[in-house]
Amino acid sequence: MNRTGQEPLLIRSVNVITGQNDEILEQYDVYIEQGSIAKIGKNLANEAKLADWNVIEGTGKYLIPGLIDTHVHLVWDGSGDPQAEIEGKSESYMALMAARQAQDCLKNGITTVRDVGSPGETVLNLRDAIKGGKLEGANIVSSGSALVMIGGHGWFLGTEISGPEEARRAAREVLKQGADLIKVMATGGIYTQGEEPGAPQLSEEEMRAAVVEAHNQGKKVASHAQGSTGIHNSIQAGVDSVEHCIFADEKALTNMQDRNIFMVPTLAVMKRMADIGVGGGLPEYAAEKAKRVVKIHKETFKTAVDLNVKIAVGTDLFAPYLPVEQYFTELKIMNDYGMSLSDVLKSATSVAAELLQLEDRGVIAENKVADLVLLNENPLNDVKAYQNQEMIIKEGRIIK
Repeated sequence: MNRTGQEPLLIRSVNVITGQNDEILEQYDVYIEQGSIAKIGKNLANEAKLADWNVIEGTGKYLIPGLIDTHVHLVWDGSGDPQAEIEGKSESYMALMAARQAQDCLKNGITTVRDVGSPGETVLNLRDAIKGGKLEGANIVSSGSALVMIGGHGWFLGTEISGPEEARRAAREVLKQGADLIKVMATGGIYTQGEEPGAPQLSEEEMRAAVVEAHNQGKKVASHAQGSTGIHNSIQAGVDSVEHCIFADEKALTNMQDRNIFMVPTLAVMKRMADIGVGGGLPEYAAEKAKRVVKIHKETFKTAVDLNVKIAVGTDLFAPYLPVEQYFTELKIMNDYGMSLSDVLKSATSVAAELLQLEDRGVIAENKVADLVLLNENPLNDVKAYQNQEMIIKEGRIIK
């Protein structure tokens, strides 16, 4: 019996898109055993008795790595005002909410997510339950509680700090809880009242203290940074990814490219908040701010593509107006704004896995974890293909 409880699995005569390059391996067989990809090649079915294998016919279909979202908030629900839905609720209630969102991600082919801000140990505990096979859901990489300026952006999902020493202590505490990374809030944002998205919040010195602690333990740091000053402060502090990155100028983007700092754009959430506005329950202050940033956000993303900044798909799933299916809207917008379909796929798989330090996922190759999505159409021809899913496989087990 293998670790997934599944018999060996063969996907026969399928078109494989590995996530590593633009090549399509046409009519290849993919053999999965003990949750991993054991072999890829032609005519593998001839090497053993098919009666001993679970065979999936892949003729005319396309196999891609499991999709990854590097920026989600699982305790929210994607409604017009998701924080209001959990206001005053216990951590156990929020953990149950998060479990539902993790299940929804998996059912849509998103096999791994990075949660970048959740109260206490809610998502950290959920991560462990899913990893231990106690619950079904997307694999989770979690920052736990974000580090936030007192009264700053997302304070309701974070630990409020003031000064480098408090930043250092808070980072150590979150890492002690088992966080996979540290999240810092460098600027204001859209969805917190009484602040501007461009306003600096945590200082360069505060963030650097957190970065040192994280890097000392081999962990990365993600910075919520929408305004120019906060983005530059984040870069100088040594963060590993800049989330949102709305007002990044060319100098900042060039520095990110030079220093191998990832951009996580979250384009769809800003556009949807601006387009839908207060009609769906979004607070008026948030709708007004969102309308002001959409155009510059688009231009910043286009410049980042031109400068070859590493871009990992991150959506802000479950933020206002962002239920799970909006993941596919993010992919479409990235393509509409100038990223090639090939790079969109890599951004959602191998590039995202690199950011998350997941060396065993994000690509289709021998000895990698069998997180896979079987599509009925070629995603290198049409971004809509991602939603035409025939089957989802996580760690060698058929989910759908």
